[in-house]
Amino acid sequence: MGTRLRPRVWDGEVRDVVGRIRDAIELARYRRKVRWWKANGVRFGRGVVVMPSAFLDVSYGWMISIGDRTRICENVRILVHDASPQLALHYGRVGLVTIGRDCVISERTVVLPGVTIGDGSIIGAGSVVAHDVPPNSRAMGVPARRYGSADEWLEENRREIEKLPRFGYQELQELSADRRQRVIELLRAAGNRGFHFDPFSATPYYATPPDGAPPPRAVDGVLPVGLARGARGIGDGDAVGPPVER
Repeated sequence: MGTRLRPRVWDGEVRDVVGRIRDAIELARYRRKVRWWKANGVRFGRGVVVMPSAFLDVSYGWMISIGDRTRICENVRILVHDASPQLALHYGRVGLVTIGRDCVISERTVVLPGVTIGDGSIIGAGSVVAHDVPPNSRAMGVPARRYGSADEWLEENRREIEKLPRFGYQELQELSADRRQRVIELLRAAGNRGFHFDPFSATPYYATPPDGAPPPRAVDGVLPVGLARGARGIGDGDAVGPPVER
């Protein structure tokens, strides 16, 4: 779940001016969108991340509530009205949408009117959420259904992170052809799968600021002191993610 604002770096220090201007314009547009959401009544908890391409239905924005530390990923659509019965019945459906704390709503998910998603749930990419999702659920599909608890799924991922290749923040960007081939070989040997360090705090797209100090950030491929250990990346001292917290 990386950010869209990725700096272009030369010699590890100088960032191109065009990129800086582009990022500043994009962030200004994003902040204007957040003000529009709030002006139409959308309620955000603390530390909510909403990616710029997300669509929040502001027809009745005050019907949308998103809890603390929840992440709304790219191209998610949250709807509070549905005109499907309008032609035949002259009425459209409306419904509250409540998304709890510490949820992840993955890319291209559609949340339909009247849905409640419980705290700590993870919704898989491309899902259509037509019914309530209990807390601590891993749900996906069209329509979305529960496939177990989010805690169980995260524990599976913790175990896999210990075994599979893992790479540092932005380590996979702007690689030479030889290093790309090395990454491909590592991934193929591991069943075509791996992980890259992508701290939640690295995004600039907070609709509301988080409480307290954000977690350590990895910037320009360099992790905070003390985190660059447990290397299973592409070698030669490349920064990789920290050991998995339990």
